[in-house]
Amino acid sequence: MKKMFTAKQFRQLFIALVIFIPGLLLLFYMIVVEDEPGAIPLLLTFSGLIWIVRIVHHRNERPDLRS
Repeated sequence: MKKMFTAKQFRQLFIALVIFIPGLLLLFYMIVVEDEPGAIPLLLTFSGLIWIVRIVHHRNERPDLRS
């Protein structure tokens, strides 16, 4: 059975993507323009990525309550 996100997990995933995507874009911009990544883009990218992985990992561990 396919496991779905709860409303809370979906909101958290959305917020994590809102953090991750601009961080990734800013990271690419900083590398192209200044030839080195900055601390803030790295922080945004890694924190968003870790949050996304954590949400997906907890979704897979959650027991199916409908059974």
